Amino acid sequence: MVVVAAVVIALGTLAYLGYPLLRRDGSYAPDQADTLGLVQELRAEKETLIRAIKDLEFDLASGKLSPEDYAALRGKYEVRAMAVFQQLDAQEAALRGREQTVAARAPSSPSPLVVRRGVVGRPVFAASVIGMLVLIAVGGGFLLGRVTRDDGAGGMTLGGAEQRGDDMVPTLEARLRENPGDVDALVGLGRVYLQTGQMSKAIDVYKRALEVDGSNVSALSGMAMILAQAGHSEQALTLFDKALGINPHIPMALLFKGRILYEEKKDYAGAIAHWEQFLVLMPQGGPAEVVRGWIEEARREARPSVGDGEPGKTP
Repeated sequence: MVVVAAVVIALGTLAYLGYPLLRRDGSYAPDQADTLGLVQELRAEKETLIRAIKDLEFDLASGKLSPEDYAALRGKYEVRAMAVFQQLDAQEAALRGREQTVAARAPSSPSPLVVRRGVVGRPVFAASVIGMLVLIAVGGGFLLGRVTRDDGAGGMTLGGAEQRGDDMVPTLEARLRENPGDVDALVGLGRVYLQTGQMSKAIDVYKRALEVDGSNVSALSGMAMILAQAGHSEQALTLFDKALGINPHIPMALLFKGRILYEEKKDYAGAIAHWEQFLVLMPQGGPAEVVRGWIEEARREARPSVGDGEPGKTP
């Protein structure tokens, strides 16, 4: 598994375990306002750093970052993250010490100078970390610029020219004004909207594409990714299966169907089979390295079930 995934999980776990210290229904005196303000700032910076570290893996795999730049930026974020957590721990310890002092001085009733702080719900870091790799297409554009181009129907290369992100939108919209049924333009817009996290727009153009060509593998795979992001893994698998039945060599469908099998179904053998086929199609580059890490992790997960006489499921 790529090191950043472990870093994100570690930071998420620290945040998850440490956050209850800030959600006590505690008593804070007015002179603690500065400390509370600093804690809020540190919490916000912590969230920013967690997102930044997560995005680095996406950028490496999509080719936006070289391995050297990735390593340098990751090191920078890790150093700052450690400093933030140390500061946060220190400020929380100070708040807890003052709570105990206030409680000792007025055990029977709160001081009139004490401000009661409401309970804040704990963020579900664990769930977001577990789901992150299933939904990596959303928000970061991870791999989309490289694995949604199919050689068969639904190809996404525009006249052989490489265009990225929002730069493609004017060209695609112009094509749709000339021909509203231009499937390649519709799925191209869908890919851009997935890259930029505009899910409602992506759904609209993919639906339009499927109305014209119900067998378009790019539109089927794009809709499947959106369904997975929304938590509808069964429907997502159905669309991935349909796309792969038409063209079994779609990198995106192999990649993300494998993720669903791994995360949702615990079908490690099935996930590995799909990812190995992905590597046959894309054996080099950042995406391949990420997928090799996934395969190693799936094999480790599968070993206990094999030892118990329950071998991993088949695709």
